[in-house]
Amino acid sequence: NVDHETSPEESIKRLTKEIKAGKSSHFIGILPDKKELFSFIPIIEDNQFFASFFPDPIQLYYSLAYSNYQFSIETRENIVFQKNQKRGAPLNFVNEYLYNWHLQYKISTIIFLHSTIEAFVNYIMPDDFIFRHEIIGKKSDKFHRTIREYNKEQTERYIQFKDKISLVVPQITKIDFQKQHQKIYDNIINLSKLRNDIIHLRTTSQEKNRKYFESVFEKLVNIDLYPYVNSVKDFLNTVKPDFIVEEDIFDSNQEVFTFNFEHY
Repeated sequence: NVDHETSPEESIKRLTKEIKAGKSSHFIGILPDKKELFSFIPIIEDNQFFASFFPDPIQLYYSLAYSNYQFSIETRENIVFQKNQKRGAPLNFVNEYLYNWHLQYKISTIIFLHSTIEAFVNYIMPDDFIFRHEIIGKKSDKFHRTIREYNKEQTERYIQFKDKISLVVPQITKIDFQKQHQKIYDNIINLSKLRNDIIHLRTTSQEKNRKYFESVFEKLVNIDLYPYVNSVKDFLNTVKPDFIVEEDIFDSNQEVFTFNFEHY
């Protein structure tokens, strides 16, 4: 919706004002050579648009998780690099920023892996999807079997993560990960538990909060995240083949990632 009699510079200025006034910044573009449509949401700076193809949000989440996983490996290697500089000292104090970054990268990996799965399940759910949840009661219950139905919005909001993986996904895809891909299923469920432990402090006492926090990080500090990273990728690609493809983007002139501190 651009006036062709107006210069691109003036058009961008007008659109920038409209966006700042609350109008949408989501645009549709056309590739003339391929005659293809694409969407983009530009970064706006000094009345200039900086645009690229808008990514698939699920792939974006997984990519973010994967890059944080790689950084967690880099920071750990930088931390233990000292073992080659000291004669096998049993206790080594390292820079607190480097140690904290290592934890932050691990936390981000876990949270965004979990977000990837949640977003993907919602993505593959048809708009007219009805989730039929059968609940088997006890012998003493008035109703021994209850079937509840949820539409897509209700399923997204009210069905717990574990039930989405074990019950909703098989209804949508005919793939029962709990039975057919037990290792992937177990890793995803364990990932969900770890994510919940990280983001929830369930007690009210400050002292109990700290103890709970410390118990969670006892698991986190030395955990190997590769099985979780790999299982999430396998889950996505099992449902939708080649949805996640890893590419080596480094060339022969790749830069070295380093940390420099005065006392390290």
